[in-house]
Amino acid sequence: NCGDGTFIEEQSYPAGENPEGVALADIDGDGDNDVLATNWGSNDLSILLNDGSGGLSPQVAYPVGTGPWGITPRDLDGDADVDVVVANPESGDISVLINNGDGTFAGEVRYDVGGYPRLASTGDFNGDGRLDIAVPGSDGILIMVNAGDGTFSSSGTLPQVWGARFVAAADLDGDGDVDLAVSRYSSVAILENHGDGTFTENAESYETPGTAAWLGIADINGDGRLDVAVATETGLTILLNAGEGSFLVNSTFGTLASAVFGVLGDVDNDGDIDIGVAGWNNPGGGVSVLLNRCVP
Repeated sequence: NCGDGTFIEEQSYPAGENPEGVALADIDGDGDNDVLATNWGSNDLSILLNDGSGGLSPQVAYPVGTGPWGITPRDLDGDADVDVVVANPESGDISVLINNGDGTFAGEVRYDVGGYPRLASTGDFNGDGRLDIAVPGSDGILIMVNAGDGTFSSSGTLPQVWGARFVAAADLDGDGDVDLAVSRYSSVAILENHGDGTFTENAESYETPGTAAWLGIADINGDGRLDVAVATETGLTILLNAGEGSFLVNSTFGTLASAVFGVLGDVDNDGDIDIGVAGWNNPGGGVSVLLNRCVP
């Protein structure tokens, strides 16, 4: 990034076979962002450590499930380093890799979730101070409860969001607990947390123009409430939070055809949230960057 939302030419680094997902996190605790990539073809996770100047070291690969896709880097065992959850759609499970504290990882622990999980999300859903995992499963959203040491057990499936594709977690209604936003077919469902890790049985649903995929949560219009951005087959749709967890389908922006994944962040350094979107059917390749021009 040149600092104004424009970018210099790419520099490529070898990973595994058919890299599919990517994430940034400080894996080795040296204060800079390292790169994590899932490799669909070789069924592993590549870790490329930052050399401090933005260059990357050669990859170190760790086996995971079949057809790995989404990466969620979080401190799962409470020891202040970054662990990793990988969603494996082809094997219907998630892989949890615990950081040894130096940027290397113990072998994966695999948890079956069924279905076709693309990306997991984390949050302290039951209020015990530990990060739990929410992941789209075969019958809805599966909640995996953290035992405190980075191991997990299922607390059951939320069937009210059957057909879930992606899930994101945040306090959407401002009551201090972690709620869920879920994309499914051509809608986004909002599930409010009761505070104990159980969720509303009748999820609020908001229609989207076309099939919904990735979704992200951030205060997009600067009013102090968390909004939802969702990638759809026609572009990017913004759901503005109207307060207490209700939303208005505000705008749809045409981006790459069949938008499937995105990222939120301030890329032009003006203090608001911009959005990058990747799509399946862009003949020239690349991503769309949408700069926020909102005046709160």
